[in-house]
Amino acid sequence: MAQASETANSAAKLLDEYLSYAPESTCDAKLNLRKQLVACGHSAVKNAIENYTPPDTGKRGVFSTETLCPDGQVRHYMLRIPDTYDPERRYPMMVRLHGAVFFFQHKRSKADFNYFCKWLDEKWEEDIIVLGPSAYIPQKGKESCWWNIEGGMRNILHMIREVKRNYNIDDDRVFIGGMSDGGNGSYALATRRPDTFAGYFPFVAHPMIPMLNGVCQQWFTNLKGANIYHVSGGKDETYPGEIINRHIARANEQGASIILQYYPEAGHDHTFHSVEIPKILDTMVAKWQRDLVPKEIDWTTDTPSTGRKTWLEITEIGPLGELNTDIKPVTVVPPRVKLGIEVNRDIKEKCIVTAVPKDSVAERMKIMAGDNIVHLGEFEIPGWRALGEAMFKLPHSEPVKCVVERDGKRIELEGVFDPPLDESKPSGRVIAKRNIAVKTDATLIEMQVYDVTKLRLWVAPVMQIHGELKVVINGKEAFYSPVQPDADLILSEFERTFDRKLPFVAAVDIDVEKILRGEE
Repeated sequence: MAQASETANSAAKLLDEYLSYAPESTCDAKLNLRKQLVACGHSAVKNAIENYTPPDTGKRGVFSTETLCPDGQVRHYMLRIPDTYDPERRYPMMVRLHGAVFFFQHKRSKADFNYFCKWLDEKWEEDIIVLGPSAYIPQKGKESCWWNIEGGMRNILHMIREVKRNYNIDDDRVFIGGMSDGGNGSYALATRRPDTFAGYFPFVAHPMIPMLNGVCQQWFTNLKGANIYHVSGGKDETYPGEIINRHIARANEQGASIILQYYPEAGHDHTFHSVEIPKILDTMVAKWQRDLVPKEIDWTTDTPSTGRKTWLEITEIGPLGELNTDIKPVTVVPPRVKLGIEVNRDIKEKCIVTAVPKDSVAERMKIMAGDNIVHLGEFEIPGWRALGEAMFKLPHSEPVKCVVERDGKRIELEGVFDPPLDESKPSGRVIAKRNIAVKTDATLIEMQVYDVTKLRLWVAPVMQIHGELKVVINGKEAFYSPVQPDADLILSEFERTFDRKLPFVAAVDIDVEKILRGEE
C-alpha cells in the first residue's frame, strides 16, 4: 500500500514537471521525464492525470488572447473567466462560435461573444467559463470555416485544449453553440468530432450547410445519442424555420433526438436570447454530461481523421462488396449544386453577387461581383432565395447556362457544376453494440460494417468487466483476448486532448477485411 502511494505521488510530481514544458517541445529533458512517468505504470499515470490541476494563471474577467493554430496561422479568441474563479474547482465551459464565418473578423466576433455573456445571470457569471474562437483570416479563407475538417474544426479543438491547459475545466461538461454559421459549425462537430462535447446549441442555423457549402458530407445517423437543442425562427429569411424544422424532423427519424424550439415571429436575429440563454444554462448545461462509453454506436465517415466516436474508430475505408452487411451509409439529402458566390441579402427582389471566390464554379463561368443573376438553367431568379431553390433542382456535372445583368445588359454565361460531394469520396459505416453477452467470461462487442476495412477499438475498464474482450464483425470472430492497459497510450491521449476524464487505457487494431476474407 505504501509503495503504491509513493508511486502515485511520484507520478503526480513527474506529470507536473513534464507539463511545465511547452506542448511542442521535444527536448531530451522532457523525453526523459516521459520515460520516467510511463515507468510508473498505467494506474499511477491515469490517477495523476485525473487529479491534475492546471497552475493558476491569475487572469480573470473578459479578455482576448491569441494562439498559433494547427493551420499555421495566429488567431485571437475571447475568454470569460469568473472573477471568483477557484483553481481547485472544475467549471463547465461554453464554446460560442460566431456567425458569418467567411468574413467575420475578430472585432466582430468579440461583439457576438459579449452579447452571449450579457445574458449570464448572477449565478452563471461565477459558474461557467466562456470561450469565443474566431475563424476567418484572409490568408486561409474557406479553410477557416468551422466545418472545414482539417481547418476550422482542428482550430476549435486546439483552442479548447489550450484553455484546458490553463484553467480547471470539467471535461464532461463542455458545450458548443452559436448563431447562424456558429450553429452550423456546431452541427458539423456533432457529426464529425463529437467526443469533446456534452451538448450543442445551434440557433437560427441550418444542419446541412457544411454539406451544401461543399466542404464536408454529413450523416444524420451520426447524431444518435447527441444532446442538441435547436432554435429556429418563422421569419428567418436566411434559414426559414419551416424548411429547417423539416430537416430536423428528418434527422430525428434517422435516430437523432434534437429538441426543437420554434419562434414563429423570430427572424435571423437575437430576439430570443434573453429567454433562451438562461433557459439552456439552467435546464441543460446544469444537467447534461457526455458519455464516452455508450452501449451502442452508429458512425459513418469518409475521412479517417474524423472516423472516431468515443470507443470506436474507423481507420480505413475501402470496398468490401459481398462481405458488407446491409447498412449502407444514409445520405442526408441529395446534394444541391453550388456556385460558390456571396449575394446581397438586403436586396430581396434581386440576386446581386457581392463576392466570387477563387476556383469556384462561378469564377469558371465568369460571373462577376455586381452581377444580378436573372436566370439559371431553366429557372427564373427573381431574388436571392430563388437561387437557392433552383440549385436543389439543377443537375451536377452537366452544362448549364446562366443569364446575368451587367452594366445594363443581359449576358449569357455557361459552365458545369462540380460533381456531388457524396460521389466524390467513398464512406464507411459501423454499427457497434457492447456488453450484450452476460453468460460468458468475455465482454462481447458485436459489429456490423459497410466498406470499413480497418478499425480501432479504444478500451475502457468498464468494457472488459468479464476479464476478456470478444469482438464479432459481420458474424465472424475478430478478436478474443484480454487487453492490457498501456501507460504510454494513456499519456499520449491526454497530451492530444488535455482531457483528464478520458476513460480509455488501451487500443485494439483490427484488420476487418482480412478477418472477413478468412485471412487472419
